[in-house]
Amino acid sequence: MDLNAITLKPFDRDRLENGRREANALRRTLGDLATSVDHVGGTALRFVPSSPTLDFVVACPSDIAISEAARLLRSEGYVPASESGFTGGFDLSEHDLLLFCPAQNGGAPLRSVRLTVAGSRTWEDCVSLRAYLFGRPDVSREYAALKEKLAADHPGDRAAYERGKDEWIKGALPIARHWSRLGKTVTVIVDRPMGSTHPDRPDLVYPINCGYPKDLSIPGEERLGVYVLGVSHPVSVFTGRVIALLFRENGEGVRWVVAPQGREYDQARIFSEVWFRERDFKSTMEHLFHRSVGMVVYRNTASGYRFLLLRESRSQGWSIPKGHMEHGETELQTAIREVHEETGLDCTPVPGFRREVTYPIPPIYKKTLVAFLAPTDRNPTVQPEEISGYRWVSRGEANRMLGGRRIVDLINAAADFLDKKN
Repeated sequence: MDLNAITLKPFDRDRLENGRREANALRRTLGDLATSVDHVGGTALRFVPSSPTLDFVVACPSDIAISEAARLLRSEGYVPASESGFTGGFDLSEHDLLLFCPAQNGGAPLRSVRLTVAGSRTWEDCVSLRAYLFGRPDVSREYAALKEKLAADHPGDRAAYERGKDEWIKGALPIARHWSRLGKTVTVIVDRPMGSTHPDRPDLVYPINCGYPKDLSIPGEERLGVYVLGVSHPVSVFTGRVIALLFRENGEGVRWVVAPQGREYDQARIFSEVWFRERDFKSTMEHLFHRSVGMVVYRNTASGYRFLLLRESRSQGWSIPKGHMEHGETELQTAIREVHEETGLDCTPVPGFRREVTYPIPPIYKKTLVAFLAPTDRNPTVQPEEISGYRWVSRGEANRMLGGRRIVDLINAAADFLDKKN
């Protein structure tokens, strides 16, 4: 077998089923020598082309268990990477082992297995990266495009191909390590309680409780900051759910946002709560509860109302003009700004119409979309980097194009409103 051949195949659901089946087989083979077996790598991801190899990371309870697991796998036909001739791969610590098992005619595909200690950095990185790419299809597509380019640029050079992948992965891992904590329960040690003063800035009084996680296993983040929302009095310890991550630019660090179980804060509300400190930094946010605001833009034609749909360049899906609220904006201000930015239209909303829909975005997000209604007699001017096209559609066409998506409820509500009004 040539482990260094670069052969990328498009995603298909069969490989996920194959991965599940082979993971179960590994669990049966290893028994108590494995605390977990996870299907990882490109074959475990949607949207990502990959080589035919199924990749697994096996967490073992100890170094001794790793040695025993390796011995058992060798008896099953696995070969250590050092003996396989493989020239690239994921960075491993000195305690980890990488083994390969060749494909079988009409049977099991080529497999790779990383053996590592449970909770190790290798295990965390593999599992966190898989979760991040699975939960962020836009990032998966970026990774897919990179893999295809590398395969085209280095068709016979596995080492160069792997170096290019590793460089991208090393850039994505710091985000993935934090992203994997979204939605998880953590305990926070509060060292700057509500009402206290910043030790280096007497003018800065904390309006909320701030601290750091009690237990932390993210490399390079020995003193990670946490904002605690939803508590109206000073506390010394707090347990809640991570609902957002703030990534400060230029190496200024990361902050988690933690709230009581069951409390939902969208990005605008979060920024208003933490603005007292984050206004000193340029930050991007990753958050569980998304809130967008936009408009159902329509025009009245001889054959009835026509509604404006935009094709989003990133997702290639159809939607109404919409976007996230910025700090200090009202919903209406956001809707007017977003319509102008995405279409060049200056629209005046119709009084009395405001609708919202809420729906899940698997695997962890929840989104609320608020819509206003506005007429126009002009065609949009779209920016291709954001919007790849537009279409004026009837109510029936919108329902056929958008299928079961909740956004069609907003267009139906707008059509009902206009019919009733006129």
